Amino acid sequence: MNELAKKPNDPADGVRMGSVADNLDAELMSRAFSYGFTIRKAQARDFGAFEKDIDDADRNALSQTWRQDWRNELYATMIQSDHAFFATRVGQAEPFLFGLHYDREVASGAQVWMVRSQTFVNSSNGGSTGTNLKFQRAARATLSLFMESYGNVFNFFPKFQTQTIRWLNLCGLEYHERTDIDCPYVLCGAGKNFERLAHNATVWKDYLGDLIQ
Repeated sequence: MNELAKKPNDPADGVRMGSVADNLDAELMSRAFSYGFTIRKAQARDFGAFEKDIDDADRNALSQTWRQDWRNELYATMIQSDHAFFATRVGQAEPFLFGLHYDREVASGAQVWMVRSQTFVNSSNGGSTGTNLKFQRAARATLSLFMESYGNVFNFFPKFQTQTIRWLNLCGLEYHERTDIDCPYVLCGAGKNFERLAHNATVWKDYLGDLIQ
């Protein structure tokens, strides 16, 4: 699941990870264990851990953004985030990263993201139904916690990521597709003002830029 960092927000003017709502970090970390996960705040060294083990689908999606380089996109995603976490299943080593960037000015919501290692995806594909349902429940609980703090959660996803979009729908997110323009992305999200956000053309233009016609 990729993050699509909006073009005007380069690392120099982005909000640094962990800069707001430390109580959210603590609450999330305390809840994670009950769902079978261990999480901590992401660190710069975690970027290197994903260079050789990033999921193929996530690498492909990250490469589609205006930066056209998945390494630069992932690095920008991590350092621009208000919250970024490194997570594994309890007792296992296969990691994934997730977090959010709070957009106060344009979207008035939290742009959420997740990037998985290939080893985590392989483990999930070979795991039991119960294990995968636990991951889905953990994702729903995490998104609910984010919405409690930020109102709306959202992100844009390439239309070819049908499996990701279907999974997000199972996690409680709606998806919105523009039919009035040529756009290769859909907007997924939820929250009290998500419908208004989904119909805000400025949000689409600000985040997708030249990727839409």
